[in-house]
Amino acid sequence: VEYYWLAAANLDFEDEKNSDIALLKKGYATITPIMLDLTAYERMKKVKKWLKANDE
Repeated sequence: VEYYWLAAANLDFEDEKNSDIALLKKGYATITPIMLDLTAYERMKKVKKWLKANDE
């Protein structure tokens, strides 16, 4: 199983009730669902033109 642990040293966060930081300090694990969309939408038209040209 491969995993990544991101950490930063000497960052001062305020402990808001039920925040990730507050829960981590209490020993809980936290999960943050993140979705990254790296699609180059500005290039989609060009790719569609390439595909259309190859179909002909």
